[in-house]
Amino acid sequence: MKRSPQDEKQFEIDVRNIARQLWNPKGYSGAVTIDGQERDGIFETDEVVHYIEITTSKSAKKAREDIEKIKKFLPTLAQKYPGKIAKGWWITLFEPTGEQGAYIASAPTNIFHCNYIQFLSKLIDSSEYINLRNKKYFGSARNIADDSTYIPSDEYVPCFLIDSNSNERFYYSKFRDGFIKNPKKCLITGEFGVGKSMFARQLFFDLSLEHKAGRDLAFPVYINLREHAEQKDPDECLTRHAKSIGYPKPYQLIKAWLAGYVNLILDGFDELPPILATRETGRAKEIRKSAMELVRRFISECPQNSGLIVLGRSNFFDSYEDTLSTLHIKKDWNILSIPDFTDAQVAQYLTKKGIKNGIPSWLPRRPLLIGYMIGKNLLLDAEDYNDLDRVSGWKRLIRLVCEREVEQVNLALDVDEMVRIYARIGTKSRSKVDPLGPISLVDCRDAFSEITNVIPEGRALSALLRLPGLVGIDNQKADDASATHIMPGARWFVDETFQAAVSAEDVVLSISDVHNFNHNVFMGMRHYMRDFGLELISSKINESGKGSGFLCSAFSYISQKNNTNPVLIDYVNSIISLNDKSSLPDGIVKELFIPELTFFDSNVDFSGVHFNNCYFENIVISETNIKKLPKFNSCLIEKLETHHKDESFIETVFPACQIEKIEPTYVGYDEYRHYSENNKMLALTSVLDKIFIQSKTGRLDTALKRGITQDQSSYIDRIVEILRKEGYINKVRRRGEIIWVPDIAYTSQVRSILRDPDASTADIVVATQALE
Repeated sequence: MKRSPQDEKQFEIDVRNIARQLWNPKGYSGAVTIDGQERDGIFETDEVVHYIEITTSKSAKKAREDIEKIKKFLPTLAQKYPGKIAKGWWITLFEPTGEQGAYIASAPTNIFHCNYIQFLSKLIDSSEYINLRNKKYFGSARNIADDSTYIPSDEYVPCFLIDSNSNERFYYSKFRDGFIKNPKKCLITGEFGVGKSMFARQLFFDLSLEHKAGRDLAFPVYINLREHAEQKDPDECLTRHAKSIGYPKPYQLIKAWLAGYVNLILDGFDELPPILATRETGRAKEIRKSAMELVRRFISECPQNSGLIVLGRSNFFDSYEDTLSTLHIKKDWNILSIPDFTDAQVAQYLTKKGIKNGIPSWLPRRPLLIGYMIGKNLLLDAEDYNDLDRVSGWKRLIRLVCEREVEQVNLALDVDEMVRIYARIGTKSRSKVDPLGPISLVDCRDAFSEITNVIPEGRALSALLRLPGLVGIDNQKADDASATHIMPGARWFVDETFQAAVSAEDVVLSISDVHNFNHNVFMGMRHYMRDFGLELISSKINESGKGSGFLCSAFSYISQKNNTNPVLIDYVNSIISLNDKSSLPDGIVKELFIPELTFFDSNVDFSGVHFNNCYFENIVISETNIKKLPKFNSCLIEKLETHHKDESFIETVFPACQIEKIEPTYVGYDEYRHYSENNKMLALTSVLDKIFIQSKTGRLDTALKRGITQDQSSYIDRIVEILRKEGYINKVRRRGEIIWVPDIAYTSQVRSILRDPDASTADIVVATQALE
């Protein structure tokens, strides 16, 4: 419970506890009645006998009575304890009033006065500790403008917290007020970048104000756990912490904590490296348990009435149950989590930073990531939030994630190595039944070793256990739960976007360094890069300045070296995505399972490519020039979508293939205009065809009105606005020009519309038909 100064009995208990810690007295040291009067405390040491009277009163009468009481009793103590000095103490809760001060000033020199804070400072100078602690960084909290540890006082946007037991959602202020009133034991978790350290920092400030104002007798201590690697003992931890901030008497901090005058904040349990020799075990659970030794000791030894807050990443442990068992959390603890920002919190944060626009839909609602975009002026420079390019944004964010991991865990890696480790983990996940996972600790360790040629130990292993974007079983679908019985400690990528954002780097490296890269890492891969991953690859290839020539060379090299390597499909799809004018070199791809391939009217000539004995779930061909298509030899094809109807097409392109079903492909503008006079619908099909089918990386705004009639062109701007509002497309700027980029999640809906535009009842069709 709170050590409230308004409770006189509790105040007396607290003062006596401080006295015991200060003087380590012999024998009984509590209240005692002598000569018919109650004495608040007598404390005998080897050389001194201390006598204290304690009060919360501000009256002059009480000052006169207590000081006179002490004055008369000190000679009695001197006689009872010959050879020892008798000292008197009058301890008040508040600073004395002027009238009280007059009695204190006239007291004998062997009677001393202290208010509570002054008396506590003899045990520990809490004000000095707080002042020194304020000068050091708080966990991972940083100033977004310059990445310094100085953060403006108004930076914090209050977060929500969610109670894991009741699912109650409440604001920071409710938690703070409840903790001040009744300090508890709390475990608070959250994903990377949600603001855990900013939350803890603000709580430290608020608890400090309560203490300095005399409303709470306990004071806060904030420890960055990353600074306490390989420590097991709380006393050692508190000693190192005191020295790290320049507090001159570490033993005082230990005494204050043991006496129950500290509300302790432990930030970053996931940043502690394991203590055991990790070569001895491959089990993630044992490694995590080893790393948590110090935290468990703090939990078990924390005084009953003191507050304790432990913070760290929610993805560090396998599950809720694993968290409680590893940390030895008891049932009376509050288990809380910090979620992403709400839209209202995003707006509040942006307003503080002077940003009038919103944020793009692809950007996670996390203060760290939003702050990063602001710090790089990416939000400030945009005309509106849809101007931000998702591909460029994610490339920056992945690098930010890796920079933070290297810095926070003090890894002996450069950022590029961390990016490649992430990418390799992504590649390994593509060999699973589900491309998101499960990913084992062995997968992560192997990825680290393959990139660095070093087996991860200590801090490196700690970094692998806490990687952002990888989550435990509690965040997965129920039908994935059985996987943890086979693979304890497994992780999954949080979503397909994050998985693609990290995985694309491995494909790019395999292209740019084709002669040295170990392409065998792709063998056994079940899942190929899809739209967003292909956009990332195309963007990085374009940045190299070598364009599709890079890809063509890589395809030629690997198809000759190992034509069953699944990465060849990534190369083919990347060339399709780039759509540069090029001819793919002759090459054979064989004996692969390929979910889908799409060939539209493009600038690429695939006629030299042969797919032999491959299995396809679906092939879509809208390319009108069949001479530019690859050859499919002895392949099994579940479904072929094409507008080519003559038998010679099948005989030429698909010799000896077994095709189970042939369906007409989407109509597209060129065919639809031959039988429709509906200019509104013709304009819609033209826009969808150009943005979703002809180029998956987006089309220039100025290109949308080309190749159509003036009447159809008059609807384009309004149709584009419909598509933007419905989320089908996003506006970005590249080299000063507006480009409309498709949201790949709507690709199947667009294809369905284009198969029969007049029969579609999709919202965008209804809205288009309603245009005047």
